[in-house]
Amino acid sequence: MTANARPWLTLAEAAERAHRDPRTIRRWAATGRIRAWEPVGVRLFNRDDIDQAKRETRGQGRR
Repeated sequence: MTANARPWLTLAEAAERAHRDPRTIRRWAATGRIRAWEPVGVRLFNRDDIDQAKRETRGQGRR
């Protein structure tokens, strides 16, 4: 499995992938826009959800 195929991303990876501030990623998770998972004290974010949210917000501001 390549790094691009991993379904879960760290906060930094998710923010970089979405071209958004990490606070935005946290807010998206808090509001249910994207899935988050905390298996061992590290919050992970679903890659497909990040891609979908990025498409939906295209042109609505960048970090």
